[in-house]
Amino acid sequence: QSTENFQYRTSKPCVYWWWFARVIQYEDVKHQLDWLKKNNFGGALIMPIYPLSKYLPNKDTVSPRQEWLSDEYSEIMRKTKTYADSLGLECDFIFGTGWPFGDSYVPKEEGSQVYTAEGIVWEESWPTISWEYPKKGYILNHLDSVAFRNYADRIDNALMPALNIGKKSGLACDSWEVGEARPLWTDGFDILFQNKYGYDIVPFMDSLYTDD
Repeated sequence: QSTENFQYRTSKPCVYWWWFARVIQYEDVKHQLDWLKKNNFGGALIMPIYPLSKYLPNKDTVSPRQEWLSDEYSEIMRKTKTYADSLGLECDFIFGTGWPFGDSYVPKEEGSQVYTAEGIVWEESWPTISWEYPKKGYILNHLDSVAFRNYADRIDNALMPALNIGKKSGLACDSWEVGEARPLWTDGFDILFQNKYGYDIVPFMDSLYTDD
């Protein structure tokens, strides 16, 4: 996209807006957006994430919340974006729940894959940083284009009521963080690697993270 004659609407700083997993009240949303406007911020990036109790003594307490990607979830996003637009504030969205991306809707066959020392490919199930916590699911296999598209379509559908109105919004991936899934793998990676670099990566997979 050409940047010729492009002008930014504002150079005011935007903020991370942490939406801890609990019922998001529209009056609270308006209050916080009003505060941002009054204090000369440019807008916010909405970050839906785990319930605050995750790091408190009552971490197993399941707090009520809009269901992840439900109609109610989409509606509070739409109302938030609409009100931000009315104030002239930017309103952007994280492309998922916490990090790395994944949720209970990711099927096992589309989950992240790890190559073990035994040469076995397996899927990791550990998205604990999630709006759905304590519910677990699979981390998305970011290296599989079909898995990514299926995931992206679900997120897009949930955010579309907000994205289809007013000013354009950004979809952000602030941090990949698939460090637990290592050595990272996906079906056919060994063949693609051999074709590109001319040697077999498999004998080296269990030593990729050693100090030497």
